[in-house]
Amino acid sequence: MKIIPPTEWIPRRSGYDDLDITIPAPIVQEVYGSQGLYTQYNIQKKPIHVKDFEKLANGERFVLLL
Repeated sequence: MKIIPPTEWIPRRSGYDDLDITIPAPIVQEVYGSQGLYTQYNIQKKPIHVKDFEKLANGERFVLLL
């Protein structure tokens, strides 16, 4: 899969490592069910800093095995 950004998008020269942003109300989605009948729960978590989210997203739990 290839992500193609919009033509008007311009990347930041300094990158994105210097962002000091907190996600105020992150949502965790939990899905339960089988055979075409599913229930989805959206659970609101405590605020998290972008750097902490990056560590979480790139951790072992969410590694995509190809």
